[in-house]
Amino acid sequence: MSILLIFDSAQPVYGVILVTAALIALFAYPLLASHGLRHIPGPPLAKLSNVWLSWLSRTSRINTILHEQHKKYGKVVRIAPNHVSIADPAALHAIYGHGSQALKSDFYQAFVQFGGTPSVFSTRSKEEHARKRKFVAHALSMRSVMEYEPTIAQYQRMLVEHWDRICSDAKKTSRGTVGTQSWYSKDGRAWLDIMHWLNFVAFDIIGDLVFGSGFGMVANGSDVVKIAKSQTAALESFDSDKHDLDTDEIPAVKVVLERGDHVATSAFSPAWFRPFLRFFPATNKGRRAMELFGNLAVTAIARRLLTSPDKVDLLSKMVEIKDDGGRTMDGRELAAEATTLLIAGSDTTSNSMCAIIFYLAKYQDIQSILQRELDDVLGSPSASEVYDDHDKVYDRIKNLPFLEAVINEGLRLQSTVGGDKVAMLKAFAPFQIGSRACLGRNLANMEMTMLLATLLHRYHFDLENPAQVLAIYEAIIRKPLECIVGVRRREEVEA
Repeated sequence: MSILLIFDSAQPVYGVILVTAALIALFAYPLLASHGLRHIPGPPLAKLSNVWLSWLSRTSRINTILHEQHKKYGKVVRIAPNHVSIADPAALHAIYGHGSQALKSDFYQAFVQFGGTPSVFSTRSKEEHARKRKFVAHALSMRSVMEYEPTIAQYQRMLVEHWDRICSDAKKTSRGTVGTQSWYSKDGRAWLDIMHWLNFVAFDIIGDLVFGSGFGMVANGSDVVKIAKSQTAALESFDSDKHDLDTDEIPAVKVVLERGDHVATSAFSPAWFRPFLRFFPATNKGRRAMELFGNLAVTAIARRLLTSPDKVDLLSKMVEIKDDGGRTMDGRELAAEATTLLIAGSDTTSNSMCAIIFYLAKYQDIQSILQRELDDVLGSPSASEVYDDHDKVYDRIKNLPFLEAVINEGLRLQSTVGGDKVAMLKAFAPFQIGSRACLGRNLANMEMTMLLATLLHRYHFDLENPAQVLAIYEAIIRKPLECIVGVRRREEVEA
């Protein structure tokens, strides 16, 4: 859908004015300013205006369509008058590596909330990024991350208890529910959508690590959480004695998806055009979702500041750090970083784990090899009848070569890079590289390693149709739409 087709017919005046302004700006300006990119191939419309890129952001197939354009036009494709897409491993270090002079574009301004307060992720200034990085990097160092293993294991245990009960009930009844999640029994397996459960685990883990307590999603089998109705009131409560906030309930996982839609639409639109997006009814839901997720972050901060947890969390580490000028983060900066941590630590991690389990269920021989490696370290699957020492498992599994290879292949699988291993490794950057590399990569690796090892050691996964393709929703990030798999305890499979 192009941006010219999003208007509500009930707003004809706005429509005529905005269409006229958009046509003039979108077509006249690019014709007058070449940006030195005229020689670069790409879709004809993309060379003339941002309409093609705006349409792309609304397709839910951003990566797939861009890949098709690269197959058609080559390694460098012009996708807007002043925007190129590069699919060349050699460009990775040149653009993102240490020493690069490239700056983040105004694309990242679309992520900014809280009165224009950027996070360490969204700031475009190298100096401000260095300052903000200091607040967050210590809390996510490998030394700090090792302290978080018990928290990760706590929510893994909750998930295992649910799935054990579901597998047991599947022998006795045809279907059931846990919270908002349903399952059914067929061929001796419990069939369920693991995407939701992995979202719940990831949200609770990052919530506990950042704010000292989770959101109750795993325990309740639901993503419904309470948030402050007013973001302003929640922010003002940080430094006041007023802590009684009016609250509402939201489905957090759904809100994240709708937020991603809005960010994609905004980020891929010209910066000058973004203020006009509020006149487009199709963007209302996404704008509201962005506000609601911000409310989720500030509500969690407000609740955390009222308590004194018996463990160190990321928030307590961040508020203690001072920059080179002796300043700590203010309330809006805390909100910006908390929002970034929630998104980065929940949706991306759960998406990756879901895809990995899907492909292991699809390729049974690979699943069997991994399970044999895990058995050599953790014992036979029957030994996991009680959770045992899976809450102290990381040191035993962190260097398992096949487990590491499975995780890396899962992270790479949607990549356009092929060929020899050396070339692939040079282009393999799931957590980005250089000074802008993901600060949470140590935590993400630990969480994925622990959870995948525990689940693959304990359960066997199947697809109902081995030819099934994992349906992906593509916006700012790539998210599986659903992942229904058959689950059985392994000792039952191997008996």
